[in-house]
Amino acid sequence: MASGHPRWQQRHQGTDCAVRRDPTIALDELLVRGQLVDCVQSGMGDIGLTEEVQQLFAVVEANFRGHLGYLLKHAQLRMAELSEEALAPYGINGRELAVLLVLAGHEPASQHQAAQRLGIDRTTMVALLDTLESKGLVSRHPHPHDRRRNVVEVTEAGRDTLRPATVASDEAERKFLAPLNSQAAQHLRDALQYIVTGPGSETSTF
Repeated sequence: MASGHPRWQQRHQGTDCAVRRDPTIALDELLVRGQLVDCVQSGMGDIGLTEEVQQLFAVVEANFRGHLGYLLKHAQLRMAELSEEALAPYGINGRELAVLLVLAGHEPASQHQAAQRLGIDRTTMVALLDTLESKGLVSRHPHPHDRRRNVVEVTEAGRDTLRPATVASDEAERKFLAPLNSQAAQHLRDALQYIVTGPGSETSTF
């Protein structure tokens, strides 16, 4: 969309999109940022927009649900919702479960090694470990040969939590895939694995 489109002149209370934060933003800027859909989803079409903008929203509303970005985002949100519900009885969330799984599947690791295995930054890793340690699920102690490094281990309580939490997480995944038959579910896994790891992956089937 070319620049010079009408600027937003209406009031935007009650919405959560970029327009509320910057009422002077242009429609083309929203499109470039991929944020126009967020405005549609937040109910912008109900607050007296100009006819031109209403027509634009009608087009977006009719088409954006088929866009890959939208589908992946909402699939992830659905998976996260199911996982959160399944893991709630065990007092952890999906990210904390991932940390426990990585730590339990290897020899005692440093915070840096654990962060590398999960593909997250050090600051996020420290925050996750702080939370897990406060719950008594992991412990940290100086490395026996390098006291500048902390070794992280899953505690006995952590392992007792990990076992049923893993089962619950697997069940949440089955619920997520329930609309698909087994072949379609496997194809989805294979396709996502291929996208994430690339054609050189040994597990790729495409």
